[in-house]
Amino acid sequence: MKAYISALSGISAPVYFSVPNNQKFPYVLIEDIDERGGEDVATRTKQNRNATEVDVVLRVVTGFTSGGGAKDADDIATEILAIVLPSDPLTKLDFSPIENVTASFDSSTYTREFNDTHTIIVKEITIKHLLSQP
Repeated sequence: MKAYISALSGISAPVYFSVPNNQKFPYVLIEDIDERGGEDVATRTKQNRNATEVDVVLRVVTGFTSGGGAKDADDIATEILAIVLPSDPLTKLDFSPIENVTASFDSSTYTREFNDTHTIIVKEITIKHLLSQP
């Protein structure tokens, strides 16, 4: 999913598949990519046999030593969604040579974690894609 790294390179937080040690907050982690394909997907989505459903889970991670809240995570998530799910249906993430048939918002959740120095707020976003290979 290099398309995600490339497309999100201009947002206000760095985006990673693997977070470097000592990374400062905020950042975005592409945590999980779940692919499903085959006859079931082709039949259900009315696509050819090369259709694949892909769920991409992004974790927007923010941390605060005092104060702070979910607003920073929400602002970064809004940036992500504007790029991944643009209002113009003809503007889609480019997975060339694979066609990005559809993309849709699936869910989001918040978690609050604590360590010795920070309150960490994580907003997890799941995006569903239907991809088709030529």
